[in-house]
Amino acid sequence: AEMKKPVFYDMIHSNNAARIRLWIMLKEDMQDLIEVKMLTYPELKTSEFGRVNPLQKVPAFLRSDDVAVYESYVILEYLEDKYRSRKPAFKPDTPEDRQVMELMIRMHDLYVASPNCTAPGFSHCQGAMYLSYGWHGEARGMDLKSRAAKLEEIWKQLAWLNNAIVGPYLVGEQLSLADLTWYPTTIFMEFMLPRVFGWPDVFREVQGPFPKLCLWWTQLTQEPAFEKVRHDIYKYWEDMETKGQFKPIMEEIAADTTGLKFKYP
Repeated sequence: AEMKKPVFYDMIHSNNAARIRLWIMLKEDMQDLIEVKMLTYPELKTSEFGRVNPLQKVPAFLRSDDVAVYESYVILEYLEDKYRSRKPAFKPDTPEDRQVMELMIRMHDLYVASPNCTAPGFSHCQGAMYLSYGWHGEARGMDLKSRAAKLEEIWKQLAWLNNAIVGPYLVGEQLSLADLTWYPTTIFMEFMLPRVFGWPDVFREVQGPFPKLCLWWTQLTQEPAFEKVRHDIYKYWEDMETKGQFKPIMEEIAADTTGLKFKYP
């Protein structure tokens, strides 16, 4: 019997899902071999999707043998392993370069993109850019002190990445899973950090604080798959800005009298 296609569950604006979206676009034959389902928020909460990912988040992946896989790092590792004979390879050739790649992914996943707790009221550092009590309610908002600390962490991790970049891609001459991981998250930052918090455009200011990051980001943004992912994520946040998602955050910050720092450098 013919094996059924595996299914990738995506959401248009999810940075963690977009690394897998990029992989599918860039790896030969994958757009024919993997079915993609683009979900909406209500679909995340269905019992049907709950069977695929009990955390009810994207990304999720249903293997062709009906085994569910979740967590973006695990899905990407599985896919790169499963289809390692397909071109291009997204893991470098040497143990040393693979170690550099793994560290870059780890820093992103631990310190920028993961809440590390599924209970209400916990959020990732990236959430400091767009989550608020005013828009999301008690379960997903955060207090000002937490927001300030998480924004400082984002600055710290961008500074670390800027120093760690080998160039022209994150780990050298070859596009790797590290590039696929970091790039979609930078679109959140590109959109929100200047608009909501008054940061400079850190991905375009070559004379600014992160020159190596700028060169890397500008090069990737010119590549069609990355340009497409950027467009989709950016467009989503433009729509949310129009709906007023960032207003509660800007109002909170404007009303702060304690001298917390939100704008970097």
